[in-house]
Amino acid sequence: MKISTKILASVLIASVVTVAACGGSSTTATKTAPQPVPAAQVSPANDAAKPTVAPAEATGPTAKETLDWLIAKLNKGENLTEAEVNQRFTSQFLAKVPPARLIAVYEDIKKGLPPISITKTKGNAPLELNALLKTQQGPVRAIIGMTNESPRRIHTLLFQPASDEAPPTSYGEVVLALQKAGSNNSFFVAELKNGRCTPAHNHHVKTSLAIGSTFKLWVLHALDRKLAKSKATNWDTKLAINDADKSLPSGVMQNEPAGKQFALREFATQMISISDNTATDHLISYIGQKKIERSLRSANHSAPAKNTPFMRTRELFALKLLATDAEVAAFRKATVGQKRKLLDELRSRELKLEPSMEWDKPKMLDIEWFADGADLCNVMAALAKDGKYDPSSEVLRVLGTNPGVPFD
Repeated sequence: MKISTKILASVLIASVVTVAACGGSSTTATKTAPQPVPAAQVSPANDAAKPTVAPAEATGPTAKETLDWLIAKLNKGENLTEAEVNQRFTSQFLAKVPPARLIAVYEDIKKGLPPISITKTKGNAPLELNALLKTQQGPVRAIIGMTNESPRRIHTLLFQPASDEAPPTSYGEVVLALQKAGSNNSFFVAELKNGRCTPAHNHHVKTSLAIGSTFKLWVLHALDRKLAKSKATNWDTKLAINDADKSLPSGVMQNEPAGKQFALREFATQMISISDNTATDHLISYIGQKKIERSLRSANHSAPAKNTPFMRTRELFALKLLATDAEVAAFRKATVGQKRKLLDELRSRELKLEPSMEWDKPKMLDIEWFADGADLCNVMAALAKDGKYDPSSEVLRVLGTNPGVPFD
C-alpha cells in the first residue's frame, strides 16, 4: 500500500538498529566493527625457537554474503523467520532488538525499498561491510558487522538514507546544495555549551519546517518533567495498552493486545528507538496534551502556537486519511478549543491501512508539527538538562537508543 511504501518505510530506515559485539553496549553508526584478532607476534629472542601459531579464521557467512542473503530475501518478498533471526544474529543484538521487533522493521523495509541492488562497497572483509544500495526510495547505506568467532553472526546492522553524490567538503558546499534543491530548507549546526545552544553554522535558521517524528523529543521532555515532579510514579510505572491510542506504523506496539501492561520506560524507548507511533500516543494521553504544550515553552520553542493542539499521530493520520474536505477546511479555520473537539471525534474513528488509502504524494502540508533549527537544538538542551548531563540518567539512556544522524 502506498502509504507504507512512500511514507512509513522512509521513516523507518532512518532509525538506527545497531548493537556492539561485546557487553551489550550500543555503538554509533560511525563506529567501525571490531577488527580481526591479529596473528601472534614473534616472541623475544630467547623464545624465537617456539613456533608462532595464528588463531584459526572464523567460519560462517561473511558480511558480504550476509548482505547478499538479506537483499535476496527482500527482493523476493520473503518473510524473515524467528529461526533465521536467532541463527543469524548475536544474543547481545537480540537482547537490545528482540526478534519480533527486528522482524517488524524488516517487514516495513520489505514494503518500501525493493527492488534493491548494490552499487558500491567498502570495508574490511570478511567481518565488516559498508555498502551503498540502490532502492525505490533512493540511495540507502547498509552497514553490517560480523563477529570474529565461529559461526559468524551479525552484531551490527544499520540501514540509513544515503546519497550517491560526493559529500560536501565544507559548510559552504552544504548551503549551495540546499539552494540548488529549490525547496524550503534550513541548516543549523550548534554546540551545547553550559546548557545553551551556541550556533556554529546556519542557513535559514528561522525557517520553521515540518519535522515529522522529531516532535517526539518534546514528548520525552514532558514525560521526564512529569515523573520528576511525581512521588507516586516513576519510569517503572506500568501503563496498559488501549485501543483508543493505537496508531499506524512505524512501530510494533499497535500489535499488542489491549490491557497488556508495559513500563513507561518501554513506551519511551520504543518511541525513540524505532519511532513507534502507538507508544507515542499512549505517552501523550498519559502526560496530557496541554502539559506537552507547556513543555514546548519550557524547552524554549519559538512558536508553540504552531503546535497547539499538540496532535497525536493517530489524529494526524485521521485528518489526512479519514477527514472529509469540509472537516479539513473547518479544522483550518477553527479555534484551538474547536480543534481539540474535532481531533477527539476523528480519534474515535476506525483507523487501518487499506488499499484505498493512497498516500503517494505530499498532502495538507500545513497540518504537521513544526520547528526551526534553534527549536530543535533547544529541546536537545532541555533533555540534557533533564538528565543532569549524565548519560546514565533514565531520560538520556532512552534518548541514546537512537543516535540519529551520524556525526562526522
